[in-house]
Amino acid sequence: MTTNLGQRAAIGLEALDVGSGEPSDACGVCGAAGRRRKLVRRLGNGVGVTRCAACTVTALRPLPSAEELQRHYSAYYLTRANDAGRHDHLVDLHKGVFDYLLQHVRSTPPHAFLDYGFGSGAFLRYAARQGHPATGVDVSPQNVRQLRDAARRDGVVIGLIDLSANSLDDLRPQRFDIVTLFQVVEHLECPLRLISQLSRLQDPGGLVYLECPNDSAAWAHAKNPLHRAVRSTAWSSLKYPEHLHGFNRRSIAALLLAGGYDLVDCGDYAYRDGLHQVESEFWWPRFGSQSSSRTMSGLVRSVIPLFDGMMSACFGAGSGLYALARKRQMAGPA
Repeated sequence: MTTNLGQRAAIGLEALDVGSGEPSDACGVCGAAGRRRKLVRRLGNGVGVTRCAACTVTALRPLPSAEELQRHYSAYYLTRANDAGRHDHLVDLHKGVFDYLLQHVRSTPPHAFLDYGFGSGAFLRYAARQGHPATGVDVSPQNVRQLRDAARRDGVVIGLIDLSANSLDDLRPQRFDIVTLFQVVEHLECPLRLISQLSRLQDPGGLVYLECPNDSAAWAHAKNPLHRAVRSTAWSSLKYPEHLHGFNRRSIAALLLAGGYDLVDCGDYAYRDGLHQVESEFWWPRFGSQSSSRTMSGLVRSVIPLFDGMMSACFGAGSGLYALARKRQMAGPA
């Protein structure tokens, strides 16, 4: 029997996982049995927010259909700004996180980078400019075309896989020293499945680096009463049909552990901290800048990073999370 979204949301937690795109008896982050998920909230459209008792990740149930996701992301990617000057500045902003990763890598240079869900491709452009082999994977043909053109202008070579027509299997038998996922895992139906696939493209000792929204962020919780009042399809870091999983330190560590990695570093960050999610430099104008003084909205957006920085420094409740992990050494023969 086929049910629509509203019907599926109304027939109870156990039925919410049916047809969700992942096994109904397992958490898509840590692999724990699905019966350990608890319904904690309903969004304005009736979709449930669940929490895994094992890793504490929050997740939407039911997940959006393939058709809903296609509609959403076809519009999502077309809204990306295509200003060459802005993109070039964004490339330079990635120096901090690039240097951070090189501090932990064990292999000898040049280091092979793989960026999954590369978006604008700014990080890959920076890595390629430093003389490292760079490969990008994305579901958007538009992003692939734009990065191919940008690499040509830079005079560098970046390997590209368009996931709308290809798969990760096309990367075998390549091996990557550093795999990055900037603002990706929250969008996935089953993050554990992808992390496990990416792990197979790395030798023991390889690094994986993640950034994602912080489900425990003070700013996210401050917005929750407003979400309730307007019966929004957003809650904390979750946003239907875009952000499907909400991570905290415990759940992001559990994801990496289950995917075959040992945690090296994990923490929160505030918007516009200069190192993580550097795109926030464009979203949140600095206080006193021309753009912040033009409108009330600009003024408010310039204040939010100040609040976010204080919450991160004092309570570890900044708006983002980052995690760095190293692929576990394989166990020897018994």
